[in-house]
Amino acid sequence: MIAKIKVEPSYRPAWFLEDQPAHIPLPTKRFHELPGEVIAWGIWEGKSVPLLSVESGKLFSQYDWSEWKNYILGEKYRDIIRPFYTRLPTHYHIVPGALRNLAGRLLLSSQGVRTIPRHDFPGFPIEQGLELLRYVYEQSGAVHGVGSSSSSQIILTHDIDTKDGFKWVKRTATLEMEYGFRSLWNVVGCSKIDYEVLDWLMENGFEIGLHGYNHDNRLIFLAEEEIRNRLDRCVELLNRYHMRSFRSPSWFRNEKLFKVLKDYFEFDYSYLDTDIICPGGNGGCLWTRSFSLLSGLIHIPTTIPFETPLWFRYAPEQLLEFWMPKIKWLMSCGGNIVVNTHPDPHYSGNDRMLTVYEELLSFLKNRS
Repeated sequence: MIAKIKVEPSYRPAWFLEDQPAHIPLPTKRFHELPGEVIAWGIWEGKSVPLLSVESGKLFSQYDWSEWKNYILGEKYRDIIRPFYTRLPTHYHIVPGALRNLAGRLLLSSQGVRTIPRHDFPGFPIEQGLELLRYVYEQSGAVHGVGSSSSSQIILTHDIDTKDGFKWVKRTATLEMEYGFRSLWNVVGCSKIDYEVLDWLMENGFEIGLHGYNHDNRLIFLAEEEIRNRLDRCVELLNRYHMRSFRSPSWFRNEKLFKVLKDYFEFDYSYLDTDIICPGGNGGCLWTRSFSLLSGLIHIPTTIPFETPLWFRYAPEQLLEFWMPKIKWLMSCGGNIVVNTHPDPHYSGNDRMLTVYEELLSFLKNRS
């Protein structure tokens, strides 16, 4: 159940944006009355559901905060749809990337989707519901240490999906060094890896992570033993580059995968704060900071999937303008600016996109 969240004006933070979506998943349909003055409520199926209230300086909640937060962070409100192509015997990468992108755009056009939806759940690029709820809890003093931060961290990440992506790694990384950044580069375990490029990255202070075994998007649909077998085949690579981080191909993720990952990695980048990318369906953890649900595995949600607007007919030169409101909002609320790109030629591995990426680096450098 997804409700629009409303908060009494005097309890709203300065960074709250009236014209941007604010939704909150509700764990159950069973509601109880709250004492005192209601300061936050959800609008669901035309009904107004009290979520938070205050009486004599004490905060009352419709749900237990810890359970509610974990329900949302773990995306328990979301059903994963298995795409048909993951059941085929052939790898979907047999279709060239440019053609896959074109097919995706044509599919969106046939569905009448020509611009990114701004007011349906999840809001994209900004979905501020859980951040808003967190703020009210903190300001009331009802909870402490829920993951807030006084300043945004800037984390740059890249996923090398194909062998052609390696051709653009050094140029991209050199640009980052010029602006004082070091980034995380995720590689597919059984792909054609350019070890010279990865060695160069390590020598220059960059980090290497794993981007799955073969990017066939079947990983989360396998049994735990099969997931573990795939990771075991990558152990030599993990050890060679001291890999601590993982991002699931195409952002497919579930609790089963995380249960296995925590035995191999420290950090997971498979979440997005607001997700309209994963072929398994829309969702998102709705959180802009790192968090942990399973002991030993820290999730770092991506908040700036830089290339996403390209699917909705945005030109590369429009990307920075598109993302600027989100970046400024993250800076205002203390959320992390976690950028993701792909150096493959049909995404960011070309001169036009690299020029735009340098503009982003310049902006972040001057604000960091």
